[in-house]
Amino acid sequence: SSKRAVAGTNQDPYLPDPANDLDPRYWGVATAGELAYFLEARTGNPRIYAHKLADGPVLETNGEAWGSGIYSLVVAGNNAPRGIWTDGLTMFCVDQTDRKIYAYPLPNGGGTGGGAAPPPPVVSPPAIPTGLSLTTGNRSLVASWTASARAETYELQYRTGQNNWTMVSSLRSTSYTIMGLANGTTYQVQVRARSSAGVSSWTGSATGTPRAAAPTVLAAPAGLASSGVSSSGFTFTWNAVPNASGYEVRLGTGSWIDKGTSRSHAFTGLSASTAYTAQVRALGTGAYSTSASASLAVRTSASARTGVPGPVLNLLVAASQTAGRLDVSWDAPTTGGVATSYLLRHSTVPPAQTVNIPGITGTSRALTGLASGTTYVVSVFAVNSTGTGIAQTHRPVAAP
Repeated sequence: SSKRAVAGTNQDPYLPDPANDLDPRYWGVATAGELAYFLEARTGNPRIYAHKLADGPVLETNGEAWGSGIYSLVVAGNNAPRGIWTDGLTMFCVDQTDRKIYAYPLPNGGGTGGGAAPPPPVVSPPAIPTGLSLTTGNRSLVASWTASARAETYELQYRTGQNNWTMVSSLRSTSYTIMGLANGTTYQVQVRARSSAGVSSWTGSATGTPRAAAPTVLAAPAGLASSGVSSSGFTFTWNAVPNASGYEVRLGTGSWIDKGTSRSHAFTGLSASTAYTAQVRALGTGAYSTSASASLAVRTSASARTGVPGPVLNLLVAASQTAGRLDVSWDAPTTGGVATSYLLRHSTVPPAQTVNIPGITGTSRALTGLASGTTYVVSVFAVNSTGTGIAQTHRPVAAP
């Protein structure tokens, strides 16, 4: 048998088999797969010998043209071959005499000998896409999936409920935005892969519901201020809010008042010396929503009071623990002009002695040195530059 070829060396070359290659006058050699072909230019009976590179001469081929691995060229009319080559499927020989090239099909496609030619390689359709997911948008859905093995393009279909599918074909990326959908409606989406070898099955359905983007909440108004504060009202102002379409104001928990695009409001008809809370909020439309309200505390001023003071309030005369003493107190009048001082008068009962104490700046006075057991009547008058007001008189009280 012949020796095995050793790649990369010339120390152990492939040798023809002298037992089978009867006349080793070789005019050519070619290889196809694991077979080597030797051309023997024997006069009158040229042949090609086939040898397995690993095992030596081929012993069994297809029986007809390759008996014992020997292919006779005589049957094809090629009597003076001087060269061979092969493309792995066909053996080509040059005939020196008639100057023609002869072609001989190799058994089994030039393979290891015997049997029919191997079937073409099986190319499978692409795999089913995986990881299908949907991202919702305003009247849209973005479908994304993982690339499939052997896929060349993708097809996508979508529908609502049990309605007919709408298909999108020839997609070359692994995402697609479905536009023009109805917000608030749930859609089913499926994807499959396609190639020249076929098409995969559809994925399971992914569902999504397009929704309009939530509007941006406007910032609350800033720069709140009050001006023109009086006993009955004030003017409320604030800074502009970007993207606001208008403003509303209210006092305390009252009803909101639409101000259009104005940034001030006059509150009137209020009570004097009273604390109020003014509120304002910015209105939004479209992509913007109404802001939170901003508040400002404002206190109205006291009423303007003129003329003679009115009577004092809450006059109280009480016997003290000290003999001959009465304690007197009162509150300032709330009507008429503002009191700047007070006049206190006390008299015995029956009237025998009256005492006036003017210029009192506070709202209380201790009466001392009174006769114990004697009954007294006490009166208080509010006084200002305009005059003396009406007396406020307490019931008689006995000094202790």
